[in-house]
Amino acid sequence: MSRSTKALAFLLFSVFVLAGLAAAAQTVPVDQRMKILLRVLTYDRNFLTRADNGKLVVVVLFDPADTASAAEKSEVVAALGALKKLTVNGLTMDVEPVSWSGPASLTDALRKRRTGAIYVCGGLQGVAADVARVARESRVATLSGARDLTEKGLAVAVVLKNGKGQILVNLKTSKDEGMDLDAALLRLAEVIR
Repeated sequence: MSRSTKALAFLLFSVFVLAGLAAAAQTVPVDQRMKILLRVLTYDRNFLTRADNGKLVVVVLFDPADTASAAEKSEVVAALGALKKLTVNGLTMDVEPVSWSGPASLTDALRKRRTGAIYVCGGLQGVAADVARVARESRVATLSGARDLTEKGLAVAVVLKNGKGQILVNLKTSKDEGMDLDAALLRLAEVIR
């Protein structure tokens, strides 16, 4: 077997193993999910209006009483922290974890700094409608890694579908949050109308 054939075989094996691991986890790996979600934000024609003094502020909302939610928060904050060197449409990024303690406290957290996006961790499905209402009133884009959160009223998710990453867009919600998503993105996404 030639060296290039061995390299190709190893690459194919790696892809199948990684696809199997992602499928077993039922989610897109957090580092890939964050890269895709940040890229999705660049397809929002109103993206730059979400800036706070040249920065994109991303709130990572989690339930401190839910172990899985707190773990996802840690993973998301670490993944976004690793991406802080990147600029998103010329904006640097600040990441702020915020624990859920009700709509009023979320509203206050969003107003403290002009927040451009909220990443909503799992474990908040029961309050998704409240989160969506606050985001809509504050004109802040909502992001997640869970289909059910997007179906319950959040704007954009990156989910696993048939073993591959899929962008899911709740079109009504995204518009209500002030997003104006480019048609090129919508053609690539699964759109909930």
